[in-house]
Amino acid sequence: MKSTVHHIKVRTALGVIAVLFFSLFFSACFLFRGVTTNGEGRIGPSPEDVRTLERAQDAFRRVAGEVVPVVVSINVNDISGGENPWDFFFQDPEKDQGKPKERDYERYGMGSGIIVDKKDGFYYILTNYHVIRGGKQIQVVLSDEREYVAAVVGIDERIDMAVVSIKTDADLPVAHLGDSDTLKVGDWVIAVGNPYGWQSSVTSGIVSYLGRRLDRNANLSNVSDFIQTDAGINPGNSGGALVNVHGEVIGVNTWITSPTGGSIGIGFAIPINNAKKLVHDLVIAGKVQYGWLGVSIYQMITSDAEKELGIYKRKGAFVNYVIKDTPAWRGGILPGDFITSVNGTRIADANHFVQVVSELNPGVPLTFNVIRLGKEKTLSFALGYRPAESAISSMSDISWPGFVSLPLSGPVREKYKIPTGEKGVVVFYVEQGTPAFTAGFHAGDIVKRINVYEIHNLMDFYGALNDATADTLEISVKRGGGDETIVLDR
Repeated sequence: MKSTVHHIKVRTALGVIAVLFFSLFFSACFLFRGVTTNGEGRIGPSPEDVRTLERAQDAFRRVAGEVVPVVVSINVNDISGGENPWDFFFQDPEKDQGKPKERDYERYGMGSGIIVDKKDGFYYILTNYHVIRGGKQIQVVLSDEREYVAAVVGIDERIDMAVVSIKTDADLPVAHLGDSDTLKVGDWVIAVGNPYGWQSSVTSGIVSYLGRRLDRNANLSNVSDFIQTDAGINPGNSGGALVNVHGEVIGVNTWITSPTGGSIGIGFAIPINNAKKLVHDLVIAGKVQYGWLGVSIYQMITSDAEKELGIYKRKGAFVNYVIKDTPAWRGGILPGDFITSVNGTRIADANHFVQVVSELNPGVPLTFNVIRLGKEKTLSFALGYRPAESAISSMSDISWPGFVSLPLSGPVREKYKIPTGEKGVVVFYVEQGTPAFTAGFHAGDIVKRINVYEIHNLMDFYGALNDATADTLEISVKRGGGDETIVLDR
């Protein structure tokens, strides 16, 4: 028996070797179907193949020649107590290793930047915010090793972008910005930057994926989507250029996922179209001017809630609550609305909605399509100007109503130990500082009645909550076996 098995293994091995041999033979025949022999009798590619390869090589040379001079090295020192750009750059979303690492001593960081504009003797350089964050001094080094001290023009933490400037009388090249919306998966791309301090390094690859969202990692913003590429990107490339075969910048290299500390062919770039508004606003207006809606967007977390509101398996963004005296409040958006499109752009999810709104200009009339209590409705109004983040964070006291409710499904009943026969909706989350929080709502409260309306499901709840005829809501809740009435003034 052992001998038979041995012969079978030998025959199998010989079969595998034969298959590999013929595969290699036919592959070689295919690759060199136009081969010729030179004077020394060696086999080589045909002249036509050589010309094809040379044309491709010339294209890469031309692109590199155009792009390398517009990509600079950025060196930053004294990032005390902040996050090293390299720490940010090497994050693994699967392991959630992107949290800032605090430091209490002076150290140095490096990254890249792109010369994107010139005005009145100043050159403006686009980079990632995490490259310059916390820096006391920012040094810009050109590809020809000329050095300048840069000043910060402006930042946008939400999309991890920043613009710095240098002043010089020298005639410096400025990058050509392309249209990242025209990219397709499979397109050739070239990455230029300063990996590990090796200045003006060029790598190539393709677009691996478009519209990638990295919200699995809390340290990354959900305002921007990302271009995924297999072009070699390493520490120091952050803030550098991702360009197409025309030499146009179509992305800003920002982030990689890597368990090894180096490129494994999974890199991400912010689409240049997401950064153009930042550059324009900072260079022309001196500040970033984003649109402001004034809502809290929530991703529905149970299919039961979606079914009760008539939005099951629909794409869009759920309005958790609305901030009073904002464009959304004045324009008629209500808590419980499910926004499906903005100005004709279909909304994929809550993160996509935030990105779409961030790219719209204030003061321009927009159309919002919503599903309200199972019925479609259209609203039209303009966005306002987005306040400072500090101002927004202090608006919780005017956020209406400030809590999230869910239907009494099986898991919810089990979580809060609610008897099977109990009816109503349960308070799942209460935002601190909001009217609901101040009035005394707690997670686990069962809403039984709002004014004269009995509450059996989410349709009842939002219908009563948004009753325009009532300025005051008397809300009956059951808590710990007892009944309470909580009053909310609209």
